[in-house]
Amino acid sequence: MRVLVLGGAGEMGRIAASEAASYSFVERVTVADVKYGAALAISQTIGARAEAAYCDVTDLSALRELMTAHDVVLNTVGPFYRFGLPILKAAIAVGKNYADICDDWEPTLEMLNLNAEARASGITAIIGIGASPGITNLLAMTATSSLEQVDEILTGWSIDVDEQTHPEPERHSGSCDTLNAANVHWLQQLTGKIRQLQDGKLRDVSPLQRRNIRYPWLGAMSAWTVGHPEAVTLPRIFPELGSCANVMIGKDEDFKELKSLATLVDTGILSIERAARYLEEDSTPPKPTLVAPMPFRPQLFAWAKGIRDGRKIITSAHLRTLPSGTMGGATSIPLALTLPFFAFGFDGRSGVFTPEEILQPAAFFDELSRRCAGVSGHNKSLVVHAQEYLEP
Repeated sequence: MRVLVLGGAGEMGRIAASEAASYSFVERVTVADVKYGAALAISQTIGARAEAAYCDVTDLSALRELMTAHDVVLNTVGPFYRFGLPILKAAIAVGKNYADICDDWEPTLEMLNLNAEARASGITAIIGIGASPGITNLLAMTATSSLEQVDEILTGWSIDVDEQTHPEPERHSGSCDTLNAANVHWLQQLTGKIRQLQDGKLRDVSPLQRRNIRYPWLGAMSAWTVGHPEAVTLPRIFPELGSCANVMIGKDEDFKELKSLATLVDTGILSIERAARYLEEDSTPPKPTLVAPMPFRPQLFAWAKGIRDGRKIITSAHLRTLPSGTMGGATSIPLALTLPFFAFGFDGRSGVFTPEEILQPAAFFDELSRRCAGVSGHNKSLVVHAQEYLEP
């Protein structure tokens, strides 16, 4: 297998390229980026099976030509509301299998509309296979597996810094932008309107709405809504679903600050780009203090409500720890984990899929657990599946 990693010089791309090169069936990994010098340095670090290539993804003719020499395209170039759709179209045009870490719901829906074209081209494309979406989608499948009827699903992630895993907001390549693509994406999904399922219908609503949930074993927890693909893709699997949203958890005071920043964008006082720069300037990690440790909050999780044996149930699933590389690893390693599935095929299935539509959660988490620090054995040591009964 010959693998092309777009945005390979970025934080996500370099981890995905290194992981791809670890598979014995991968003959060649091409680290492709507009920053050729950085791509070359990374390819040299990876070893003999890696090489570098200059790639400006906005030059679609050159992009398609580069793709033709490979079997699978792994795309980490963000923000995806700008680059996701044209890059997938290029892969379909040249008949190459594709996977990405798209975390914007708008292009997700547009890319899913390319299903017929992908089937006609005979390729399989998996969109949004990172941390969130990606891991969270498959956690949702795990959390709902014991329910006979699924009424509500929340997928989410924590913005808190955990002493063990040190997660941080997702960072894409940034090779096409001077701004950090993750912060631009985040502000895009905290402003304007987002789409989520309410009362059985997809609706465009304001983000950063607070709600309280009861999380099995952990108790009461506040969650704040944010735009993400899970809210619009999971209803495709669960037609009876009444509510579905993506949420963030953390300290309420942090979300109040985010809401103030989003208001400045929505009222036209700040552009998204300027607000993103503010986030970069304000992203210095806090210094350790001698205060009591924060209560445990799951870093990536899914929460569901439904019916089993005639009784109302709340279920949840989350990771005990993240893959090495913190949130960068949690986003890019799942992307590279698609390669064994591509190698062995998908029982002849072609088209454009979300992770929950084509990947088996147990097999995926079994592979992911092998790449998590301090985790041994199979996925039972990685995924917590808890449940409790609601009050009658």
